[in-house]
Amino acid sequence: MLQAATFLLLLLVFPAASRIAGVFPSCRQTGLFFNEPEAKGELTVVVPKDSRVAFVLDRQGNKLREWESDGGHIIKKASLLPDGRVLMALQDAPGSFGQVEGATGRIQIHAYNGGLQWDFSFCADGMGCLHDDVLMLPNGNLLMSFWEMKDAGALFSAGVDPSQLSGAQLNRLSDALMEIQPSGTKEGKLVWKWALWDHITSASPSANPRKMDVNLQSGSASPDWARVVDLDYHRFTDRILLTSAGFGEVWLVDHSISSQAARGEGGDLLWRWGNPA
Repeated sequence: MLQAATFLLLLLVFPAASRIAGVFPSCRQTGLFFNEPEAKGELTVVVPKDSRVAFVLDRQGNKLREWESDGGHIIKKASLLPDGRVLMALQDAPGSFGQVEGATGRIQIHAYNGGLQWDFSFCADGMGCLHDDVLMLPNGNLLMSFWEMKDAGALFSAGVDPSQLSGAQLNRLSDALMEIQPSGTKEGKLVWKWALWDHITSASPSANPRKMDVNLQSGSASPDWARVVDLDYHRFTDRILLTSAGFGEVWLVDHSISSQAARGEGGDLLWRWGNPA
């Protein structure tokens, strides 16, 4: 009786709950629930958690195609490219990177009808590691997020408060972006790079809000400092939007400049919004 009264109270206080209950009458029900005309896109790529398989559904909920990662790696993210191929970020991070949430280390492209077309890996202690997101640019190159490892010496030289240099914080993973031009079946050429570490400051953040306060802490014990988890590209302005889960911010950076210019003032944050900002 108490459970029934509680449910009735929820329906009275939260009218939206009644609509949700109508759409999801049972947690065990599967299949297509509803398909509104306003729904965007005809196809949806689905990657179950900790799965080695990705599949695509149409608007009616029908499974059209399924892909399995080559090598048996867990798929962290998959997207359907305009030409029908599938872009995957796979969990294949050895060494210390393998213990960090979001680490991928491997990117694959599969043909729509099956078959591995490109298999690129980048992850090694002391060098860096791919993580979280990857997307294809209009020119066919791939934009990838990766970490650069910064040891205690680099942190101290950058002006990090010595009280922060202990435990897991003795090393810091700093976010960076690289644009790779695929070649062959496993190779790629670095054609552009941007690194957050080139745009840090130990001075008051209000003095230059376009730079990142090197002493800003996310509150996490993870060495992943900014935790950039998502990328987006605006083709008309040639700018990149980054989402920092670590700091609860979004940043905008300029992709139209060279890698050399991106290391200087031109590569500072064009715009930021969120908690520290």
